[in-house]
Amino acid sequence: MWTALLRAAKRHHGQVADRGLVTLIARDAGVSKAAVSDWKKLGNYPEASTLRRLADLYRVSAEELSGFIKQIPECL
Repeated sequence: MWTALLRAAKRHHGQVADRGLVTLIARDAGVSKAAVSDWKKLGNYPEASTLRRLADLYRVSAEELSGFIKQIPECL
């Protein structure tokens, strides 16, 4: 989840470096930097409403942001 969130936040904010992104993501999500650090370090997930808010802001699906991308079945 963290990798997808980081990639979307970098794209949204036009940043290449990771430095300062925890602060930006926390501001975007309306949560503390400690909460975002928990997502990063512990692999915890944000609440569904927070994930949807970030997905809307970053213009990606909530599934993509959470790391759960729907697979398109192959046609026979």
